[in-house]
Amino acid sequence: MDLTKGNWPLTYKAILNHIYYKGKMVAKSKTVYGIYFEINPDQVLILSEKNWKWAMVELFDRFNPNYKNPGYSHEYRPHWAAKLEKEGGQFIYNYNDRIWPALDHVVSILKKNKHERHAVLNIFDNSDIDPALGISRIPCTLSLHFFVNDNKVNLQVNMRTNDAVNLLIYDVFHHSMLQRYVASSLKLELGLYRHFSSIMYYQKKREERGYINKLLERFNDTPYLIGPTPEFHILMRHSINMVSAEDYESTQCSFFDDFININRSLIKDKLLRPCGLRFFRDVFKQGEI
Repeated sequence: MDLTKGNWPLTYKAILNHIYYKGKMVAKSKTVYGIYFEINPDQVLILSEKNWKWAMVELFDRFNPNYKNPGYSHEYRPHWAAKLEKEGGQFIYNYNDRIWPALDHVVSILKKNKHERHAVLNIFDNSDIDPALGISRIPCTLSLHFFVNDNKVNLQVNMRTNDAVNLLIYDVFHHSMLQRYVASSLKLELGLYRHFSSIMYYQKKREERGYINKLLERFNDTPYLIGPTPEFHILMRHSINMVSAEDYESTQCSFFDDFININRSLIKDKLLRPCGLRFFRDVFKQGEI
């Protein structure tokens, strides 16, 4: 199914509709195959009741150069805490191990020649399916391909599978923020965010309990950005309002300063001090509703 160049909330609604009407039962899930869409990467905050506190800390865990397994995100989502306990106190697999070491190489490739075609960040590795290693947690993300077109940084994300209800909105958020980082590092504008998933699904029980219908109705009432929870914006508002219009001197410093300030505040469950969220300013200001 091709959903090119759509507004993200409306595209997401179309995905849910497609699974609802065209999906076939595979085990306990309603499933469709070959979903592709293109969206504006500025429009990535949707579904107000979802776990945006967890999403931000998970983003920090993925891109923190000083990450130590298991990080902090499991403290904000019970399902992740259960996984951690099952895996002996450290996650068997985490994205940080493969994202952060390769991130500088991706930026470096495009800094040398913005027309290069091999700025690819591989997440999936053949060792993930080696039965001799006994690994039980296989990455859903296969690769992220960054390329420049018309002086804009585009991102092509390739997924082997997506849970449309539990994880898709966070995958789009996390990957588009990485696209924003690369674009800022290169001092270029954001282009399109492209996403291909071989398999898209949601658990059938979501439909049976009426959750999917309620979700679709909400998009009918609010066809544009729904935004994270009000509590999330209370957390962010003090910093966003203090941001000046001046360009930041160092993309990397701004990026990780924001992460560190957000992370500390979330962990302590306190409001951010008015330090200024420079890197995330344009993303979070859109969600004021």
